[in-house]
Amino acid sequence: MAKPNIRTWVDGDTKTAFRAAATKQGTSESRLLRLLIGTFLRRYPHDGTSTAPTETKDDRFSFRLSAKLKDDLARRAKEQGASPGSYLVALCRVHLSQKPYFTERELEVLRQSNSELTAIGRNINQITKALNRSLDNADMARSTELEQIVTLVKGHRDYVRGLIRANLSSWGIEREEEKY
Repeated sequence: MAKPNIRTWVDGDTKTAFRAAATKQGTSESRLLRLLIGTFLRRYPHDGTSTAPTETKDDRFSFRLSAKLKDDLARRAKEQGASPGSYLVALCRVHLSQKPYFTERELEVLRQSNSELTAIGRNINQITKALNRSLDNADMARSTELEQIVTLVKGHRDYVRGLIRANLSSWGIEREEEKY
């Protein structure tokens, strides 16, 4: 079930300043807006109580880093296309679950890859239909063509495995060979 949302229009300078404030806090614009709304509702309750909707995420952690670690974190987060806070959450998620966590960019590559695999599947389906129409047409599907398709599918599988391995490795998780 989708949660309700609150939207508003602001001028470009306000949007830029709000984005910069969220980035400085190591959070997203959406989360910062939720925190601001929650703070406002606690200060100005609508029904005379001081209860306001709580943040849907769990506890907030705060810790200190050396300047070098903070710079390294900022650099690594930027490489992943994330804020430092989002990067740390993803890093914890990967280490605790021991499963890959893909960025939107990585997911798009996997989607394109699956699209190619779908096209290969359609080709296999057409060959199967041709073979099923008549045994006289069996020569339409030469063994070399089928071997090429099998090679392409295996290549695709190995490519996706490599992506998953590289993803896990980028998060500092090394695993023995697994079936992905």
